[in-house]
Amino acid sequence: MKKSIFLFLISILCVTFAAAQNFYTVQIGTFVDAKMSDFEAIKPFGFVYAVKIDGNLAIIYLGGYDNRKAAEKAWEQARAKGYLNAFIVERRPTEGQQAAVVQIASRSALRPIDWETYAGINDLYVLLEGDALKIVQGVYTNADVARPAQEALRRAGFRDAFVKTVNTIFLHKVSDFETGIKKPLIPIVFEQTPPPAYEQPVSPPDITPRTPIVVNPPTTTNTPPLPARPVATPNLPRLRPNVKRRSALELQKVLKAEGYYKGSLDGQYGESTARAYESMKINNRELQKYQVLAQYLDLSSNTAATPLQKAIDNLPDDPTALRTLETSKAPVAKAYRAYVIYNTRGPGSEVNNLMNMAIREAFTGKKLSSTPPLDYRSTYSYNDLEQLLLHLHYVHSAPDSEASAPCWLLQRHPREMGRVFDRYANMASLNFPMRACDQFLTWEEIRLVVAIANDLSPNAKLSEQQQAQAASLRTLLYLSPKALPATDAKDLDTWHANIWNGLNGWATRDPINQRMVVTFKAAFFQSQARLEDFYMDKNLSAEESKVLALATLRTLVGHQLQRFI
Repeated sequence: MKKSIFLFLISILCVTFAAAQNFYTVQIGTFVDAKMSDFEAIKPFGFVYAVKIDGNLAIIYLGGYDNRKAAEKAWEQARAKGYLNAFIVERRPTEGQQAAVVQIASRSALRPIDWETYAGINDLYVLLEGDALKIVQGVYTNADVARPAQEALRRAGFRDAFVKTVNTIFLHKVSDFETGIKKPLIPIVFEQTPPPAYEQPVSPPDITPRTPIVVNPPTTTNTPPLPARPVATPNLPRLRPNVKRRSALELQKVLKAEGYYKGSLDGQYGESTARAYESMKINNRELQKYQVLAQYLDLSSNTAATPLQKAIDNLPDDPTALRTLETSKAPVAKAYRAYVIYNTRGPGSEVNNLMNMAIREAFTGKKLSSTPPLDYRSTYSYNDLEQLLLHLHYVHSAPDSEASAPCWLLQRHPREMGRVFDRYANMASLNFPMRACDQFLTWEEIRLVVAIANDLSPNAKLSEQQQAQAASLRTLLYLSPKALPATDAKDLDTWHANIWNGLNGWATRDPINQRMVVTFKAAFFQSQARLEDFYMDKNLSAEESKVLALATLRTLVGHQLQRFI
């Protein structure tokens, strides 16, 4: 009897300790139109899953762990594959609640799962436990409420199904991102009137980071290098074959003149045009050369940075970054100190004082070319993260700002930053200094066109301010695309016509020039067509997308082509 009581007490202690465990996962980043196939490079390190947010944005995570050491290992592996903005998210049991689920199967997180087997099960979740993955159904208020679901699952062929109690911080609801299945099969019927999965609704675990902004990195002296070629190539938009457009027509003209395209010049990017372009890539010597150069091209506008900019860029995972901010007298440094305090301790007088001081110092006594976006003489109270982020960006936008906004703000706060972007998109005259957060620079076609443009004007170099302006505009175009005003469209059409007049004239001077221009035309019009489809995927018209594609290309190669206008 004593032995039974002892074992009973041990089992209770085990449950208590398990419930008290923290949960760790690695946030890879926020992506547009993400697919599981985009993340093949990190799948060997843990279970890759997505939390979908506004629109077509999704936050991608890697693995779920009950100890920080395992999470740090996965974090290092993800960074080694090029995800340098990845960071560790820590969840505490108090952020979730105890709930009952029905466990259906246990699988390895590192091996493919036949999701078709479970496609008929509603409310399918995974319980993340390192390299092990538990497939469960739920969630329910308690074990008694979950029993009918257990019996229904057993009748459906899942004979080993059983009820267990877990903390919701360990659960992730499965979506078509993980399964690749768009529609469920005929669902399993649990009851005629199934019991509610929680009388007091249980939300899926909220994994918005609440940990301090300065995350202690693993004790290592070697920072994994950024691969020369981007690893995380995003999901490229499909080129529409049934849209008549100028970019496809101009590409067909080049391909036909070079002997690769045999079809009619119809301006539609069909299969024959795609094959002709691929054939030119393989056989054209100039394109062969620039494809190699494009792999090793450094397109980052973030390379030349002051100590302050580096501190802001590395704030999430560099413990020394906060010390740099504390010693800086720049207004934007005070704003980021306020942000750190808000995220670690919440709202308060210290946050308010630092932010108000930053705003006043950023605008007072400065030569203002337009009315500031806020009354910098007023005093503000920051009880809302979105307002703090908006005002932080106003500080970035002030005259003589010493730093650009980093990309990790978007990755950590996608909802709030999405609304900040919307505010800026409606203020065209406002300078919006931001690092390059778009994924255009990872597209092979974009890298190719920039590599050729750089050789067309080898001495053309953008200043840091020009780089920041181009990156900011491209980020806005990527994240919050909206139809541009007619005046901008006309200006872009004029720019487009002028560069080709200049390049065609330059091509007549020498056969070498001629070959360069032909190569550049193929890369330019291919990139333009792809960009047009990216914007058409955002529900913009073909004409609006053409204008946005040209605007994007101008941020990438406009400076290099200026000498031809």
